[in-house]
Amino acid sequence: MYFFTFCNFINRISQRNLEDALFMLLSSMEKCLPEYNLLCFINYELDFKRFEKFNIEFRNYYDDGSLSVYRSDPDGTTWKNMSFNKLNIFKDIYNETGKDYIWVDLDTIIAFDISYINELTNIFIPNGGTCENNNKIFSNTGNNYVIPRKNNLQGNFWKINIDIYNDLMDTFKEIKEKGYILQYDAQSLFNYHIYFKNKMCIN
Repeated sequence: MYFFTFCNFINRISQRNLEDALFMLLSSMEKCLPEYNLLCFINYELDFKRFEKFNIEFRNYYDDGSLSVYRSDPDGTTWKNMSFNKLNIFKDIYNETGKDYIWVDLDTIIAFDISYINELTNIFIPNGGTCENNNKIFSNTGNNYVIPRKNNLQGNFWKINIDIYNDLMDTFKEIKEKGYILQYDAQSLFNYHIYFKNKMCIN
């Protein structure tokens, strides 16, 4: 299985805590997955020896700004643009490898063998539960675009393929032309694309 993640220090979590989370993620992959590879994009120097036993490749984090939609700090939105940059890097990895890498948040734990996901073209995980409170997709459209919180798609784990990526970029262009501002980076884009543009049923 092929995954990618970010281990970036932006003064929200200590470097030690970031590295501990990465170690736990890799330990869970090592235990539960027959084969895995993790590309980790990082913006500082760490002790690579701690991770030598894992199938991980470290690369310098970058952001070309092409999908940035939020103002920069000090208003606290650096993490939003960093999160939206997942789509930029997904495309770059695909161009390099021809493989659809799966996004996984750094603080995720793999609890069982999920190799079956290799057979799926995409995967999105809703919050679940029973909460019907409105979850806004855009920050500047009032309640015109809302979904029940139980249906809100999470941003911590997802898989797309290149065709879905291209569709998402078309949707992103339409959103920009309408002047809408995504509430929460890529996962808000996913929610609009699936629930409104493609009119997937919300149960």
